[in-house]
Amino acid sequence: DVSVRAPQFDINMVQWVDWDRLGTAYADTASDPRTGEITNANIFLPSGMFKEPRKIVKEDVHTSLGLRGFTAATITETAGDEHLEDLPDQAAERIAGNSLILTVAHELGHIMGLRHNFAGNLVASYDYKERRSMLNTYYTNFALPKDLVVSSSVMDYLPPQEDSMTADLLAKDPEHALTYDTMAMRYLYFGTELPAERPPFCNDD
Repeated sequence: DVSVRAPQFDINMVQWVDWDRLGTAYADTASDPRTGEITNANIFLPSGMFKEPRKIVKEDVHTSLGLRGFTAATITETAGDEHLEDLPDQAAERIAGNSLILTVAHELGHIMGLRHNFAGNLVASYDYKERRSMLNTYYTNFALPKDLVVSSSVMDYLPPQEDSMTADLLAKDPEHALTYDTMAMRYLYFGTELPAERPPFCNDD
């Protein structure tokens, strides 16, 4: 019913929001203060997320830190690969679309009770030096190395290219979540004991 809009406390919703200036999704939950149980959840997807594909694939962010009178230093620089301008349209659209799929999966993780896990990519099965060659193959025919691991969790923050590869891996085996997420869900919802050896975890704190 198009007249029903989030939040509704008897319905769990994924809500489209006409907000072109907001480029990030948002998950909101209502919890029982006595038990912590999530009783209701909503995911908000603003229109600002859905940019022209190449703008999602290559988005430069420069953060500078400096003292007045001194030269500022760039402390973060998250940019796409230099050759992304030459991507075929099909590859740009695939990466952008898959990146949005991973965003929705990430927000679903939040409403299921998961926190960010910025250490998920520490289990990646490839070295950064191999990334350029691997991505070139991926851009051409979307082929992925056998037994590729990008991250252990959809709660990680990854570049759009890694998001896209993860989405393709999940699509190949939709019955299985990533290793950290599977472990956490089994623990939270079924009381399965945590293994002694488990994927690394690092949240916002």
